[in-house]
Order: sequence, then C-alpha cells, then structure tokens
Amino acid sequence: MKQALHIFRKDLRHLWPRALLVLSLLIAHAILEVLSLPVNVPETMRINGMSGVLTWLLPVAIWSLIAWLIFEEALPGDRQFWLTRPYRWPDLLFSKVLFVFIFINIPVLISDCCILAAKGFPVFSVVPDLLLRQLFVTTLFVLPFFAIASVTTGTSQFLLAWFALLLALVFEGLIVSTWTGNTSIAIGSGSFFVATLAVATCGIVIWQYAARRTTIARLALFAIASSFPALGVLPLLFSPVTAQPRHLADQPNVSFAYDPDLNTRSQSYTSPPPGYKLVRIPLIVAGLPPKTLLRGSARISIDVGGRPWPKPGEVMMGTVERNADAYWQSLNLPVANVKVLKNQPSNLHATFDLEIVSDEVKQREPLTKHSFFVPGVGLCYVFTDTPQTQFACRAGLGPSTETSVRLDSNVPADQPFMDLPQHSVPWGLSPITDHGSSAFSDVQQGSLLAFIPRPKFTEFQRTLDLRNIQLANYMLPR
Repeated sequence: MKQALHIFRKDLRHLWPRALLVLSLLIAHAILEVLSLPVNVPETMRINGMSGVLTWLLPVAIWSLIAWLIFEEALPGDRQFWLTRPYRWPDLLFSKVLFVFIFINIPVLISDCCILAAKGFPVFSVVPDLLLRQLFVTTLFVLPFFAIASVTTGTSQFLLAWFALLLALVFEGLIVSTWTGNTSIAIGSGSFFVATLAVATCGIVIWQYAARRTTIARLALFAIASSFPALGVLPLLFSPVTAQPRHLADQPNVSFAYDPDLNTRSQSYTSPPPGYKLVRIPLIVAGLPPKTLLRGSARISIDVGGRPWPKPGEVMMGTVERNADAYWQSLNLPVANVKVLKNQPSNLHATFDLEIVSDEVKQREPLTKHSFFVPGVGLCYVFTDTPQTQFACRAGLGPSTETSVRLDSNVPADQPFMDLPQHSVPWGLSPITDHGSSAFSDVQQGSLLAFIPRPKFTEFQRTLDLRNIQLANYMLPR
C-alpha cells in the first residue's frame, strides 16, 4: 500500500493540470446540463449547443487522462525505466485504479447528484441507480480505454488502436446487419453486454500488468471488440424465424371478436411503410373494466383460395388499436402481393397477445408556458414563445411508468399524440434522459395536456378465425 500511494503522489504531481482540465470540463458539463432544455427554442439554442459540444469533449478528455496515466509506466517492452524500480505490479495497478476512482468516478457521482438536485429530482431515494450508473460509466468510459492504454506505448499508438477497434466494431456490425437485414447493430441485452465487457477488459488489464504479454493482450482485446456485434446474430441462430406464442392465462370476462360487418369507415393516425398497404379490420370488445384500455399484437396467417398467402409458412404481425370507442386490428400488407386479394376472398387465423392497461387521466396541465413534474415521467416543459407551441419531458432516475399524453380541447382528441415509455438508468455521462418533444399549431384557447399512466392490470391470449373476407375492402389509402 505504501508503494501504491507513492506512485499515486508521483502521478498527481505529473498529471494534476490534466486532471484539473477534466474536472473543469465535468463542472461545465454539469452546469450546462442544468441550464439546457430538451427543446431548441431561441432562449436555449446557445446553451443546448454548448452542452452538445461538451458531451463530445468530456469523454475525450477522460480517455486522454486515462491514457496519460497509464503511459507514466508504459507496460509494453522491457526498457522502461520503471522496470528498474522495485515496483510490484499489484501496487502499480492499484495506484492507477485509485487515481481513476478519485478523479473520474467520484466527480461523476458528485456531478450526477448535483444535476438531479438542481433539476428537482430525488437524490437519496435513487442511490442504487446512482451506483448502477457508476458501473455503466466505469464499464463504458474507463475500462476499455484502460485496456487499450495498457497494450500501447504512447498517444499515437493509443489513437491508432482506438481507431482500429472502432473500425472492427463498425465492420462487423455491417456484416451482422447485412446478414440479418437489421440496420441496427445488436449486441444482446444490456446487462449481458455490460457484464461481459467488464469481465473481459478487467481480465486483459490484470493479465497485462501481471505478465506483460502484450501481443497476446492485443489479440485478446481485438477479438473482444470484434465479437460484440456478432452476439446480435446468436438469438437468430437459436430461435425460430417466427415468434412463439406466450403461454398466458385467458381472461374470460372480456368479449373479443372480429366485426367484419361494421360499416364505420376506419381512420388511421399512421401511414404504412413504403411498399405496404394498411388494412384495418373492426373488432368487438366488451367487458373491459371501467377506465381501462385493451391493446396488443397479433400473429396472423392468411390463406387465399386454400393456399397460404403471400408464401407458405409466413406469419404477419398486426396490432390492436383503439380509435374513439372502436377497436381495430391493423395490418400492413405488401403492395406487390395485394392484387390477388382483390379477386378472391381470404381466410385469417390470428393469435392475439393482449393486455389491459389503465386509461384514466391522472394529471392535466394548461398548454401555457411553464414547467411541471409528472409522477412516473419526470420534469415536463411547455414553450409558447415560438411559432408552434412545444412540449417536452426530461426524466431523472428512479421508478417510472409508461404514460400517454393527450391534448384535451373543445374538440377532444382521443388518440394520444405522444407515448412516453418507461425510462431506464442512462449509460451516458448525464443522469437525466430526454423523452423527445412534440409541437402544436393552432392550439385552441383553454387546451389542456392530459397525462394517462398505463400500468398493466393483466395480460391474456385469444385466437380468432375470420372466413371469406375481402381484405381489399378494408385497405386504407396512404
């Protein structure tokens, strides 16, 4: 321990200006996070822009400080002066970890607490989430670059290695997206990713400090960086192409059936993706508890003239939606194959995964310029100093509830204009999360924002069949 503290004091004498720079950037980042707002209006554009710049500068400063710290006693090679000193590798590694903990982890934790407190979010009740964020910050912003610095000898090698690993991630991500048809790079579940990355990088760092086998450590680090995007393919290799039904208890008190004879013309708040037609088939829903909503998804098989459509074994996904007091099953059909549907009747077999959620308004706010807290959501803002009235929310830490936001006016709009999902602990350098924003034009006097929490009461499954239906009659124009 005495030797570790000696190395720590030596590093502090050499690196205090650079550590002070990181602390200054972290303080500036915290101040701008407090002053910034989740929408760009004339009064916030400058602050938001500066906050965005620091969001990029701060990680670079942290990574550079870690690299300079490790390079004080570079590990590769056998001609460094520190090898002639009576340094024990556990003491050397402990001194570096202590430096990172004091000048990165603790300041980030203090910054999180200050940001949350300044914005009015709870601090003491979310201590477990604050500690979990420390795990994320360490795993994503410290350990990978600690490992890179331990297998390089200087800034140029560090930057080259960082760039090479980044290229490996991008290249393998492109292979994954080309193979699976998914444009996003999947890396498995968040907890698995964090745990695997933490264990792998810690293993490389300890191995390099204990044995200084640089070539093996470099190969291991490159292999780890290259393997993460490929993990997104594994679920596809070991699971069927179509989703399997969940085994859920039925809900016998709810009546749920197709209503193909309904003459009311459906309206759509969404458009199908390019190359598809939107089909909306009416449903009969009865027996729901008061102030609740039914929603869900469906796996649908279609046959035309006794043959599977559009090809054997294909299962299409649909959704259950409510419009005013009516329910509909929505389904996107490929335009290239719909011609046959206009000539022959079709048969549908659908398995629905349904859930009953709350549909009760818990809070209303005037659509005037102000900020306010919504339980389970966070801090919300309304701006009226722009050509369009803007609304946005920002979440802190702690428990959250999926919430729909509706605009109530003299002509009520039953369809929510924004759904705010449950938020999780953010992985970045800020403890707050933006929920996005929405804009309104021609807002009526006295309009209110209605907030509807969506806690789930129960879930169940139903199977329906619909015979001899002309699907073309239920297609909507784009």
